[in-house]
Amino acid sequence: MSEVKRRTRTGCLTCRARRVKCDEQKPACNRCVNANIECAGYAPKRHIDVRLPGQRASLAQSQAQQSQRGSPVAANANDAEVRSPPRRRQRRLVPPGPVPSSSPPSVPAASSSSSSPPLAADDAAAAASSSSVPLPRPQFRHDGLPLVGLPSNPRLSQRPCAAAREVLAYHQVFFRTLPLLFPANHLPFWRDRLCDEAWCVEYAQRGLLALGCMHRAALMTSMYGEYDQARGLDAKVIAVQEYTQALQELSSHLKEAEKAPGILSAVMVLMAYFECFASNIPAAYGHVRTAKYYLTRYMRTYPPYCSNPTMEALETALRTLAWTCYLAVPLPGMFLFGNGREYSDTLIGAKIPLSLQLLEDLVEYGVYDEIWNLTPTQQEPSALLKNVYRLQKELRYRISYNLDLYPHLKTDTATLASLEESGECHFPIPPSPLLPLSPELCYSGALYNFILARMSWILCLYDKNQDAKKLESEAYMYFYQTMRFAATYAINNSKTLPNNTYSTHVSVTSEELDRSLLPMLYITAQCSAQPSWLRWIAQLMKQIGEQGLFNGFVLSASLQVFHKMEVSHNIISTDGIERYPNPALRIISTLVPETNAQGFVCYYAKPSRVNNGWTSRDTVSYHPIAQARFSTELDDDHAAKREVEMYDEQRSMEDRFTLEWVLSRPVASGWKSRFGEVGFSLDDVLRDHINGGRLLPMAQ
Repeated sequence: MSEVKRRTRTGCLTCRARRVKCDEQKPACNRCVNANIECAGYAPKRHIDVRLPGQRASLAQSQAQQSQRGSPVAANANDAEVRSPPRRRQRRLVPPGPVPSSSPPSVPAASSSSSSPPLAADDAAAAASSSSVPLPRPQFRHDGLPLVGLPSNPRLSQRPCAAAREVLAYHQVFFRTLPLLFPANHLPFWRDRLCDEAWCVEYAQRGLLALGCMHRAALMTSMYGEYDQARGLDAKVIAVQEYTQALQELSSHLKEAEKAPGILSAVMVLMAYFECFASNIPAAYGHVRTAKYYLTRYMRTYPPYCSNPTMEALETALRTLAWTCYLAVPLPGMFLFGNGREYSDTLIGAKIPLSLQLLEDLVEYGVYDEIWNLTPTQQEPSALLKNVYRLQKELRYRISYNLDLYPHLKTDTATLASLEESGECHFPIPPSPLLPLSPELCYSGALYNFILARMSWILCLYDKNQDAKKLESEAYMYFYQTMRFAATYAINNSKTLPNNTYSTHVSVTSEELDRSLLPMLYITAQCSAQPSWLRWIAQLMKQIGEQGLFNGFVLSASLQVFHKMEVSHNIISTDGIERYPNPALRIISTLVPETNAQGFVCYYAKPSRVNNGWTSRDTVSYHPIAQARFSTELDDDHAAKREVEMYDEQRSMEDRFTLEWVLSRPVASGWKSRFGEVGFSLDDVLRDHINGGRLLPMAQ
């Protein structure tokens, strides 16, 4: 007779609640991982107080004596099952080797040493009765705003005291901010090791608290309620205080901190994200280049081609931040990892997001400036075309080979066939959204189509051997797909999460620091087929508003000026439908933020006469015609205030609009002095922080 299999009670708490079989993998079971469910972990092992046979008589005698005195002890020694007091995790250095898998967020246990006194009888009974009850997890606010509170969120009318603010900030950064900013496979460094180091490193602890406070402030100030605004300003003041204390502590002990360049680089990354939440471009960029400086020093302490989890976590975070800063200031030399794949060995085999892989491909093939800039290329046209064709082939092959992993990137073959037959295709506005997708899938899908569109646009401008009209139509198709992903993002994302939703990886609009669609939408609008595309994008940008280092109000206002320039220099009406001219006849622009973070300056240029007729597609040239300055303040129509200056036509024809010309402008020359890596300087950090500091976002 076959043996009856008995049910076990050693599975994870989630599988036990769902009444399904658990494979008991640790730290998270595969059943929960495959079902995309957060694994609540495992109940702690029970501890039974075992005594030798000779001790039973003395135990019974002592219990009788205590009962005569009326002492409230446990009635039965067999029921005295209590949990062992939690021990503080030993600090450990991460040697080269495999990365430990991350565990789901849980409430950190109170620290206690092995010499701590035993639990009292009442505490033991309470612990025994609750040993099978899972620990409470952090709760978001009732309306879905991802503010973390334990055991529950305070009411809006309650103003937390100073000590409570630090508790809320630590909970926010531990349970929400760090899992949101960094991949799950890197949380053993960012959440476990760094928080462990912060117990005894003052500037690291202050940096974590400052980031948590600023995250809470950004969430609350994005809301419209009076209480939210007041609490958001209050949280921002506390965040700035913690931030300045962290800077002062670091400055006072800089030599000691530089002995651990890995931890110092990590804290600089946290401070960069602090400034990203504050929409301070110069300060964020300053922290990123300082973090890279110390990362370089850290990596030199290891042999060449050596990697470890710390290197991988730091470089992935820094490359992501470097791209964010470059897209905010798309000038040559601004990308800190632009001189080849300096540390490519660190990321070989690493699990990095698809969006970062796509961006890194642009660096590997040497076309990132051409993709993110509309100014004429500095490369030889033949070399540029070779790189573009190689990248185009690589991307299409990789995605088609892994289409089961990226089904949202499937090419619209029906539209391509229509383009080949008629040479054009009509695209409705507003664009129809796709199926519900996560923010990461929306971003990677938009980025993939945007890169394909820009490559077709470049080939249309510089390759004389190809059909320019076909390449132009193909570029429009990919740009339109980019807009569809943006429309999907706009529908699915809001300022809050759905009710009763707890997720550490789903973000709301004000938390999108590294996955903003605004930079690619800004270029898409300038390459759009029709003015209706541009108007839809400009409206969406105002709806998104400020998103980290990207300012939707300023970008929207710049596009409105761009359209006026296009109307004044080109005929855009054909067959009753408004259309922009072909790529060689378009107005182009470059938007540069001021180094004092008080505004933005945009330069506009028109094509020269040699571009007409597509006779010289390898020598595309432009002349500057105007500049506009945009303030960080809004007018009565919720548009960024602007001042437009038209250049003299004769002066305009004497200058050529190139990247060198842009870099010679006063607003861009200030950024040239910031190129490259540099160590920590308290004066420079405070200058950028004070210049770019604002209490309220532009929407207010």
